[in-house]
Amino acid sequence: KEPNGSRNSFDEFFNGVNLPDAPANDLTSRMKNFVLDHEAALGEMYKVLGEDIGDSWDAEHDPIGIDVTPIDQEPIISMVTRFEGNPQFNKIVIVFAHLCEEMREMEHLAERRFYGVLAMFGHRDEEDGEDKKHSSSDQADADIAPKIEPEGEMGMFLPFFQDLVNFIERAQAVIQNVICQLACLYHARQKLYMTTFKNVMLLPLFERLGGLCRVLVTMDVIIADNPNIADGWHQYKRMIKYVRSDPKGYGVEEGQLRLFEGLLVRLDRKVLNATIFEDAVSQEFGLPGAVSNVSLVGGNKVLFSEFTEALRRLMKKVGAGLGADVETYPRTAVVELFALYALYRRIFAQGKPDKRMFKNLWEMQLKLPVVLLHGRAMWFPSKFLDDYAPLKTSGLNPSPTQVSKKRKEYLRKLDDDFIRKGEEIYMHVMLWMVRMESRQTLKTSGSGRGMDSLLAARGKLVINGILLGNQIRNLLTTSIALHLALQVPILPKNVRSLAVLAELLKAIQATYHRSSKMLAENIAHLIGQTLFQMKRLIAPLRQNMLKTRQSKMTAEKNDIISALTL
Repeated sequence: KEPNGSRNSFDEFFNGVNLPDAPANDLTSRMKNFVLDHEAALGEMYKVLGEDIGDSWDAEHDPIGIDVTPIDQEPIISMVTRFEGNPQFNKIVIVFAHLCEEMREMEHLAERRFYGVLAMFGHRDEEDGEDKKHSSSDQADADIAPKIEPEGEMGMFLPFFQDLVNFIERAQAVIQNVICQLACLYHARQKLYMTTFKNVMLLPLFERLGGLCRVLVTMDVIIADNPNIADGWHQYKRMIKYVRSDPKGYGVEEGQLRLFEGLLVRLDRKVLNATIFEDAVSQEFGLPGAVSNVSLVGGNKVLFSEFTEALRRLMKKVGAGLGADVETYPRTAVVELFALYALYRRIFAQGKPDKRMFKNLWEMQLKLPVVLLHGRAMWFPSKFLDDYAPLKTSGLNPSPTQVSKKRKEYLRKLDDDFIRKGEEIYMHVMLWMVRMESRQTLKTSGSGRGMDSLLAARGKLVINGILLGNQIRNLLTTSIALHLALQVPILPKNVRSLAVLAELLKAIQATYHRSSKMLAENIAHLIGQTLFQMKRLIAPLRQNMLKTRQSKMTAEKNDIISALTL
């Protein structure tokens, strides 16, 4: 028998604790609650991932995601060398294919690695800093970041700028290599040109070359638009002067200081003067120690005619839908066209420029007065032509003195039609979202024809959403950029439409996010359907060429068969 004192101590220990009389019943109740909660969670997951319309998970806090990016399963070399009957043709295709791939990767690297850092260099959240300073909380005072002087920040970013110098030098080398490769191929004495490439236009190569030039133009515009870079560089050079006057006082050896100053001069010349594109188009395009620029490139009439024809085709392709409600190509394609034209003018500076081509390019600003490259970095067609490819000619529309006036007229018309355009886009986006949610489900009997129709309908929906997003982006960025550039206030009646358009962009993004399951299931089949359609168009041509007798097979027909097989 326990003493009374011990029992009282146990009562005090368990005082206020609700313990069940039967532990088995308590465990059963807990397991039942767990099963019910787990069933509810599975039900929510089924609603989100199923075909029914339900609430989507938060796109900003996804623990996992589905990458639906198509990846090549076969290297370029193995694809080209599969046809062994024409090794010379295979070599040329491999070289240009790798150059196009490298230029595309460099574009993605610049967008991912350099644009954002250059645009945000030296920017600080001063308003939040002031709020924290006036706060009485000790934690708020601890969160205030110490202020970094401009020269200190520039010193911290020197490794980044060195990486940028390496990237720029590689880009300039790639541009030079592409031009030399084209000059060696498109030459009057080149046998392969006379047999095959005389009737072939390598338009994708010119497009990729323009894309890489556009990257250099964008970097120039971003650097020139950010005054913090110039201020930080100026302060850093002043600091280096103090170090030079007394190296020992700063613990620096004179030899290392001279080497470091050489790196700074290289950085100043390559990057911080905002002449990246100018250096790229002004470099020597001949083969060092072999053939000069004039004889190989500048004086190459065949290359001149091919380059001119490529510019005309690109101008027709880009300018066809420019300014329309639905533009198929991004507006950065216009910047690529102008950059390619500037390169063309510098290479063939001894020739007589085509005034008609210049006028057509100049008139594009009537449909597109400004392009927003990144952040607040703006690109103007007329200013670019004046800086890199000027040409004195009469009959320009608009005249150089009327450029600013035409921009204001364009903005005035855009403000007047802004609400109407916003309402039209709103209706199109709502209709597209309903169709995307319905998944365009077709009652098919399992036949291949019904499945083809289903894939075609879903593919059309995916593309239409991208076109709608591009239309909204163009309208928003053009309006905001022109108001900033011309210092014109936004009309109060258009503020709500601006907010609605921004909301529609997020709605399109959320709709794609809700359709992640459908996209993951169908993207490979959509690409395959497109490839099969292309194969149906090419297959009859190849069969007709293969019917040619071996005795009548010429080098030109052999190259055509190689191209069709590839």
